[in-house]
Amino acid sequence: MPTIMSRQFESPVSVFFYRRPDHLRQVMTKIREARPAVLFGVSDGPKPGNEEIQKGVEESRRIFREMIDWPCRWELLERETNLGSYLSVSRGLDWVFERVAETIVLEDDTVPDLTFFRFAGELLEKYRDDPNVGAVCGNNYDDPKDWTSAASYRFTRYHHSWGWGTWKRAWQYFDREEKLLAEIPRIKKENWMRLSRKEWAYWDRCFQRTYARKLDAWDYRWTLSLWINHMACVIPKVNLVRNIGFDEKATHTVERNFMNLKMHSMKPMRFPLVIPSEKECRLSMDNLVFKRHYQKLEGRRSFLRKIRDRLKKYFKTTIKSSISDTDNYRQACLEAANNEGSFSIFKQDSRYKEILEHTDYKTGLLYLEEIKKNAEISENIRSFVGNDKLGNPELFMFPNIGLFSPSTLRYVKVLADLVKKFKTLSNLKITEIGGGYGGQCLIIHQHANPKSYRIFDLPEALLLTERYLKKSNVKKTELCTLEKLIVLSQSSGLETDLLISNYAFSEINSHIQKIYLEKVIVNSKKGYMTMNSISEACGVDSMPFDRVIRTLEARGPVKVETEKPLTFLGNQVIWWDWS
Repeated sequence: MPTIMSRQFESPVSVFFYRRPDHLRQVMTKIREARPAVLFGVSDGPKPGNEEIQKGVEESRRIFREMIDWPCRWELLERETNLGSYLSVSRGLDWVFERVAETIVLEDDTVPDLTFFRFAGELLEKYRDDPNVGAVCGNNYDDPKDWTSAASYRFTRYHHSWGWGTWKRAWQYFDREEKLLAEIPRIKKENWMRLSRKEWAYWDRCFQRTYARKLDAWDYRWTLSLWINHMACVIPKVNLVRNIGFDEKATHTVERNFMNLKMHSMKPMRFPLVIPSEKECRLSMDNLVFKRHYQKLEGRRSFLRKIRDRLKKYFKTTIKSSISDTDNYRQACLEAANNEGSFSIFKQDSRYKEILEHTDYKTGLLYLEEIKKNAEISENIRSFVGNDKLGNPELFMFPNIGLFSPSTLRYVKVLADLVKKFKTLSNLKITEIGGGYGGQCLIIHQHANPKSYRIFDLPEALLLTERYLKKSNVKKTELCTLEKLIVLSQSSGLETDLLISNYAFSEINSHIQKIYLEKVIVNSKKGYMTMNSISEACGVDSMPFDRVIRTLEARGPVKVETEKPLTFLGNQVIWWDWS
C-alpha cells in the first residue's frame, strides 16, 4: 500500500490529554506521521496538592509542544485547574469549534493506525452537510465474521469514542445545559434506534448515573444528544484505533476485562473506500454489539448473577449496602482519614467526588436563593464558611456572600429548612443517616447546640468523619456503622428527636432500609429526608417511594414536597413532626 500521508493532511486534529506523557508520546508519534495542517491540544489542569500529577501534566504539555516538528497551525489550551473528563472534553471541543468547523478527536490513550486519519478525513468531507450523520468513529466492537458486506464502513446507533471525528453543526446539539434527561420518554416513544426494552433499561441507568454526576462522563450526554436529533454514526469495517489506557493512571478505562478484546487489534483500512449501499443502521449487528459488549462487560447482571447476589445478601456476605458502597469511595475516605496530605485535598479527589462534593456553581446559586428566604440564616451566612477551611473544596465567588463551596451552601440550605419546619435544633437528639464527612453535622453545630448527634455510615466514611469533626472541634457525636444498625435490629429500636437524611436513605439497599425504617425512622419524633430515585440506575435495589410513605403514615402523618431547588427530576422531601 502506498504511503497515504505523502502530502499534508487537511482535516484539523484535536488531542485531549492529562498526565500520561508516555501514552501521549505514542499518540503524537502517529499525529506527526499524519502531519495535520491544523492541530489543537487540550490539557486538563492538575489536581491540587499532588506533585506526581503536577509533573505528569507539565511533562505531557512539554511533549505536545516538542513533537510538533512540521509546519502547521497549532494551539494548546492549558487549564490551570482540573475540570475532569466531562468538562475538559466538552468545553475543550467548544473551544475547538470556535476556531474550525470540524475536527478529528483523539485522547492520550487512543493510538490510531495511520489510515485512520484518511478514513476519518474523507468521511468528514463526504457527510459534512448530512444532518443524519453525527460522527465518524475509528474503533469497532463488531465481530469481523458478522460483516457480509464489502463496504468499508457501516452506520450504527452507537458512538464509539476511541478516536472519532465530528462537525460543529453536530456538536452544537451537545447537552451542555443538561436538559435532555427529561426528554428520554419522548426519545423512547420515537425509538428510531429500535432499542429493545432490555437495552433501554441499560441506557436509562447509564444516563441517570451520568446526569446525577455519579459518572464523570461526557460520552453518555453526547449519545443522548445524537439520539434526540436522529443522528447515526459511522464505524469502520476494521478497527483503526487501539486503546492503551488500561493502567493505574487511567481516569476511567481501568477495567481489565477490556484488555484482550478483538477491538484492540488494529488493521489498516484499504482504499479507495467502498461506500455502503444503504445508510440505515444495521439493526442485527447493533443488537449483537449490545449483547456481546455493553451487556456483557458494562451492562446489567444476568438473571443467575442476580439470584446469586440475592442469596449473598440474605446470608450477609458481599453486600453492596448503598450507592456510596464502592471501592473507590471507601479507599478515598480511608486515605483521607489516615494521611494528612490526602485529608488536606480530599474534597477535590475524583474518587470522593463520584459520591459527594460535586454540586456545581449554578446549583449553588439556587441554594442561595432558598437560604435568603430565612432572614436569620441568611444574615449570618458567613459564620458557616468554616466548613470550607478543610479538604480544599472548589470555591466560587457568590454574589454578596463571597467565596463558598456549593456543597456548603447545600448544607446551609438544609439547615434553613430544618429551622423553618422545626424552629429550634438545640437540645435535640439528632440522628443522620449517611453523614458523609460530617458537613451537615458541622453546619448544624455552628448554628445550634444539639444534645447529641449520631451518624450512621460506612466504616471508612466514619473514620474520615471522626477526623473532620475533631479538627472542627465538634463534640458530642456518636459514629455508628452498619454493625451497630444490625444490633439495633435485634432490639426495640433507637429513639431520637430528629432524623435527617440528605439523599442517603433513598440510595440504600432495601434490606438495610427496612431496618432503618422499623428501628430508627419510625421512632423519630421529627424527620427530614430528601429522596431521589437513582438507586436502580446505580445497581442498588432500594424500596419504592410509595412503600416508604406507607410505612411512615402507619406511624403518623407525613408531608411530601418537591425538593427546592429541584436538583434532579423526581426528587422529594419527606418530613414530619410527631412530637
